[in-house]
Amino acid sequence: MRDYVLVERYQQDIRICKENGIPMIVMHLTGKTECPGYHEIGLKRLQEIADYAKALDIKVAFENTVFQGYLDYVGLGDFYKKAYEKGEELREMFA
Repeated sequence: MRDYVLVERYQQDIRICKENGIPMIVMHLTGKTECPGYHEIGLKRLQEIADYAKALDIKVAFENTVFQGYLDYVGLGDFYKKAYEKGEELREMFA
């Protein structure tokens, strides 16, 4: 159950953002050199955090997204690819 403490901590942080008018929170999806193993429990916990943030109208930004395949596993792969492509397009416009 130690890991569920992380869910509660993120929910507390999200609540604090809401209370202080901060519209976004940054989460580290993985560590810099390692990522959690694939498991349904992790997906469930990530969904709980995302649902809580959505209920409070707080956006979640993910960092440490370098591990190939991990974004696809958690269901963010297509979104990330579209955001990356849009970023490249914008960068070319302002280069």
